[in-house]
This record gives sequence, structure tokens and C-alpha cells, in this order.
Amino acid sequence: MQKTATKPTRRAYVNPLPGYGEAEQRADIHKFFDKIDEWYVESRDIHRQHFIDHLRPGDTAVVARMGCLAKATGRIDSRMADLFEARGDIHAKGCMVVDAAGLLSKGDWPAAKAAARNFLLAQRSIINGSAKRLNFTNIQIRAMLRIQESPRYKNDNERQAAMEKEGIKPVPKRTWRLVKLPIIARERGIEL
Repeated sequence: MQKTATKPTRRAYVNPLPGYGEAEQRADIHKFFDKIDEWYVESRDIHRQHFIDHLRPGDTAVVARMGCLAKATGRIDSRMADLFEARGDIHAKGCMVVDAAGLLSKGDWPAAKAAARNFLLAQRSIINGSAKRLNFTNIQIRAMLRIQESPRYKNDNERQAAMEKEGIKPVPKRTWRLVKLPIIARERGIEL
């Protein structure tokens, strides 16, 4: 038998995205809701599934935008499919999703779905715009890989300084180097 909460609670899920980080999402949620009982922020340790697992029947799952429920990467269709799956998992727990604009995942689903799709398309534009800014040659990609994987450098500041010495400007942020650099190297067939 499933344990039910004594009173419905509001649990907020924050998924930091490019151009729409944690602070902005929290601020948007606070504009619409005066009290949030628990916050879950997507990170290495906390995932959307943790958030869903902690929901109890009658709870309200709060997000800044409905599109924030979708995974942060992938094509628009796969992200929308992921959003539908998350919505289904939340509904299966006996809960509903509401975003900071007041759109509900049950009664307002057509409008919420359209807003989520527009949001995800805007996110893609932000990501693509930042990717064009970081257009590196194969030699620079190989140098960044070498520096990033070298045990010679003790911290990120040393790695950034080494990359600047190699003539890599602007030096990409740490997250880009950890996530995108290996993908770009693999796509171009660059190995150390």
C-alpha cells in the first residue's frame, strides 16, 4: 500500500539550462508560488527521477517552464518525448505538474505542450549560437584534449592557462570541455 502525505505539498524541480539557469528558474517559480516545500535541482547527484520518486499522491510538481522537465540535450523530438514520459510518470504518482505561468499538465496540456516546444526550440537557438562562437580547429581540439586529460595540471585554472598558452581563445568553460569536447573530438575522429 502506498503511503500518502498528510497534506499535499509543492515540490519544485529545477533543471539548469543554457540561458536559463537555476537562479532565473527559482525567481520565476517564486513569482507565482509563495511557498515551496522542497526543491530538487538537477545535478550529478540529483536527477529528475529522484524528484519523481519523492512525489506523493496529491503533491504538486512545480517547474519554471514545462520544457524544463525535458532532458537538457538531444533533438527536439527526443526532448519532447522525454517530456511526455516525465509527465506520464508524474501523473502515475497521482500528482500534476504546474509551471510558473500557471499552465497545468492536465487541463491546460495543449497550451503547456505548445509552450514547452517553443521553449525547447528557443533553447536550441541559444545552444547553437554559443556553439558557433566556439569554432575550433582540429589542432586546437587535440591540444585541449591533451591538456584536459593530462595529470600534470592540478586544477582548472592551470588547464585554462595552458590552453591560453597554446593560443586557444576564448578558452571554453569547464563544463563545455567536459561535455562537448569529447563529442566533437569523436565526431571529427581526433584521438590523442
